[in-house]
Amino acid sequence: MESIDTIKWIAEFSVPIISAIVGYFVGKRKRDNDFISDLQTSIDVLSEKNAKLIKQVVELNDQVVSLKRENAELKAEIASLNTKLDGVKTITRVKKND
Repeated sequence: MESIDTIKWIAEFSVPIISAIVGYFVGKRKRDNDFISDLQTSIDVLSEKNAKLIKQVVELNDQVVSLKRENAELKAEIASLNTKLDGVKTITRVKKND
C-alpha cells in the first residue's frame, strides 16, 4: 500500500507541474508567433508608407526640375529685356517754371 500511496503522491504533484511546463512552452510558442505576426504587420504598414513617401519625393523632384527649367527661361527673358533696355535712352521730364 505504501508504494501505491507514493505513486499517488508523485502523480498528484508531478502531473500539475508537467502540465504547467507543457502549458508554458505551448503558450510561449503562441506568444512568439503573435509577436512575429505583429512585427510583420508593422513591416507591411511601414513598407506602404515608404512607398507613398517615395512616390511623393519623385513627384516633388519632378516639380523642382520643372521650376528650375521655368526659372532658367525667365532669367533668359530678363537678360534679353535688359539687353534691349541698354539701347534705350533715359527720358527725363523737365519741369517748366511759371
